[in-house]
Amino acid sequence: MTDTSTTESARSIAPARLVAARVLSAIVGVAAIGALGYWAWAAASTPPRPSPASASTAEIFDFLAHSRGFAALPPAEQERFFDEVKAHYREEGPHRELKRGLDACSGEKISAIREALEPLAFRRVVDQARAFHELPRDARHAFLKEFREQAEAEAQWLRGYGDPERDLTIRLGAGLPNNPQEWFKYINTRTTPQERQWLEGFVSEVKAFDAMQRRLGSP
Repeated sequence: MTDTSTTESARSIAPARLVAARVLSAIVGVAAIGALGYWAWAAASTPPRPSPASASTAEIFDFLAHSRGFAALPPAEQERFFDEVKAHYREEGPHRELKRGLDACSGEKISAIREALEPLAFRRVVDQARAFHELPRDARHAFLKEFREQAEAEAQWLRGYGDPERDLTIRLGAGLPNNPQEWFKYINTRTTPQERQWLEGFVSEVKAFDAMQRRLGSP
């Protein structure tokens, strides 16, 4: 004979479990709808990645300045996009066009562009500093020589090869630190202690390399 109290207890538990399951299902459904809504909003508010070969300079700078544009790309994609931009705008005509586009940007947009590019710039320099310290002594001279050649080529491009109508540093450099103390503070807030150790050692070696090149009469 079935225990009446046990049966009644089972009957009371079953609806409770059903209600709990329905509530849980509703919560999951609401969360899923919320997630879908967020990703739909994120997709709609994310600017399309422009192709440097076909996009206007305004589109390039809009993408660089947008918080969900260049800054949201994975590091490897940032590297690729930045190298594509440099390759496309290296020739004189496009280089002048890039400078005109930069001049048309507001100060606020320039700051956003620089803020988006800073992590890439620091990452590249820190990676080079770390790679230098990992090299055996007899391989470091060649590394420093190649680094200085590449750095000078990049600096020449940024400065427009002496042409004011191609000089990108006039706008991009506005507001950056202008003395050693400010630069130290600037770098100190953007690097880890280990990264600063690599950078300090690397910069010291670069300075020594430059001094040696001057003594030898090399350019």
